[in-house]
Formats: sequence, structure tokens, C-alpha cells
Amino acid sequence: WVIRHDHAIPQYAVGHRALVSTLTARLAARRGLHLAGSGYRGISVPSILADAERVAGRVLAEAELPRP
Repeated sequence: WVIRHDHAIPQYAVGHRALVSTLTARLAARRGLHLAGSGYRGISVPSILADAERVAGRVLAEAELPRP
């Protein structure tokens, strides 16, 4: 039996990690364009915060600004 709960924790589809890796690689060639948020690398608050810090570091590096 499979029971789907409409308000449960979201689940990424099979292949999601590979898709995000591909998108990230393609975006690396586009200065100033980054992916961030729960739709890409994790749905938990700690995952989102870690992703935000990673993306902020890349943005600062592109702008050649020192990290706080």
C-alpha cells in the first residue's frame, strides 16, 4: 500500500541531484546567476542556510568582495 500525505515533507524526484549538478555546471559560465533555496539542495532549515552561505560566498567571490 502506498499512502501519500498531501502536507508531508516534500520529496525530490529520482534524478534530482544529477539535474541540479547539471544546472549548477551550466550556470557557472553565467556570471551573477546562482541557484539557492529549498528546491535545489535540501528542504530542511539547516540545509537551506548552508546553501545560502555557499551561494553568498560565490557571489562575493565573483564581486571580488571580502567575506564578512
